[in-house]
Amino acid sequence: MPDREIAGVTVEKAFMSALMVIIGLGLIALGIIMPDAPSDSAVLWGLRISLFFFGLISIIMCPRYRISFRSDAVVINVGFLNLIKVRLDRNKITHVGPKEWNPTKHFGGSGIKGGFGEFKGYMCFNILSGSGIEIKTTEKNYVIEMNEFDRTRVLSIIGEYGRGVEQ
Repeated sequence: MPDREIAGVTVEKAFMSALMVIIGLGLIALGIIMPDAPSDSAVLWGLRISLFFFGLISIIMCPRYRISFRSDAVVINVGFLNLIKVRLDRNKITHVGPKEWNPTKHFGGSGIKGGFGEFKGYMCFNILSGSGIEIKTTEKNYVIEMNEFDRTRVLSIIGEYGRGVEQ
């Protein structure tokens, strides 16, 4: 059977995404234009490379996640360029359900982070809020931010998604 999408959702805060893209493009433009460029060519190229690097990182790591529940896996893409991709084999997934958490208390803030306390062993994909879905696998657990409407829709579509056996 081909790997088809059962349900999918894109999680992003439009203002934050736009801000990160503008910052990234601004850093890249500064690297090209370089007002008051240093006279030493090594310093100039080091500065240009640094500006390009941080500009691209701002665009690549934009706070935007695309979660796709597919027939054989869950795929999480990060940013606009989808260079960071996490693939969770459906045969290793034991549970998918709603979950609430405190981003600061359990993960040290927003972003892609590992948890501590009761969330030790979890990986979090979080922008601002602390509500979404929990995916438990035989190897690692994940929490992914999602608004209430998308969470309800996705969970109703996928039903009993996990195929793995809890150990």
